[in-house]
Amino acid sequence: DVVANTKAPSVSLGGVSASTKAPAMYVNDDAGSSDVCTLRAKLVFPFGDDINDADFYGYHADYFQVENTADPETVCGGAYKDELPEWCTYENSNPDKDTAYFASLDDAFAADETVDTETIHIFNASGGTFTFAVSHLFFDEDYYSEYQGWEDHVLAAVLKIKNMTSKTQNQLNPEGWSHPTDIKTPTHILDGGKWKVNPDYQDKFVVTVTCDDGCQCDASYHLA
Repeated sequence: DVVANTKAPSVSLGGVSASTKAPAMYVNDDAGSSDVCTLRAKLVFPFGDDINDADFYGYHADYFQVENTADPETVCGGAYKDELPEWCTYENSNPDKDTAYFASLDDAFAADETVDTETIHIFNASGGTFTFAVSHLFFDEDYYSEYQGWEDHVLAAVLKIKNMTSKTQNQLNPEGWSHPTDIKTPTHILDGGKWKVNPDYQDKFVVTVTCDDGCQCDASYHLA
């Protein structure tokens, strides 16, 4: 069904408006060499970069942050892109955004559709342990949930981590990781006529990556 109102949620952690400019990479000037055990983490959607391949209409935003046990005072992620630690870089396909986000709409509103993805590179990972924490960004309400085909809550972003240095290791998990979803468990519920976050919606997970001195890395997943 065509929706007459295209009111969209605010999706940036920093509240920045949308842009169509080319992607920008955020990097500390002292960032490490990419030649020494580099990990690339991407937060993408299961349908890829083409919004026309999304199975449902709607809006969905997830984001991730990385912590380094060797540098516990810093965090790498979109919310910190102006003060990144030297061991990482951050890039968003939409330079004014800091989440992985999609807006999938009817063809009549194709100009408002978008797919934004996040990428973090980790440098000098040998002998290190890193935690990749992925969270869902809840909107104020479950937009247009009264319409059939707007089950956007099931299209959780997928975290994929690739070893960019090792000759024997590539993707740490070819399928990637995401928070679990169920079509019968929406992000929000109505309580007394007001929207509130559904306590049954599992919105967070953590992947812990440990690399040995030879840049062979192991990953473990748990819900947060």
